[in-house]
Amino acid sequence: MTTKSKLFIIFGIIFLGMFIFIIGSGFFILFVSPMIYGKRAVELNRERSAETSGTIISVSQYRSSGDKYRGSTFNSTYKYQYVVSGVTYDKEQMESGRNGDDKKKGLKVKVCYDPSDPKSSEFYYPEDNKTCGK
Repeated sequence: MTTKSKLFIIFGIIFLGMFIFIIGSGFFILFVSPMIYGKRAVELNRERSAETSGTIISVSQYRSSGDKYRGSTFNSTYKYQYVVSGVTYDKEQMESGRNGDDKKKGLKVKVCYDPSDPKSSEFYYPEDNKTCGK
């Protein structure tokens, strides 16, 4: 077997390995990952079946700079407070793309939480018409 033949076989094996790796990674990203994380999101929604009211107590925001392809976006962090069985919880929730203004401070929101773990929660604006647990 000549040196040229050996190099051809070695590069062929390397190329084949890289091809299999790229195809496998793409398959995981496109098909497996959404099934895993999408399923977890559905489970969290089901677990957060209890409802209470809460209040936004602070809003912090920053505007991310865009590039030549995308404009800038608003990123807001809302600190909200709610009470379950006499215990007060303070949580933070982030949003992108929505301009979080200080007018939302003091706004009453719907809080969906997990009855077995009230710290696990998420708030929704009244206009969102969200039903907890779905």
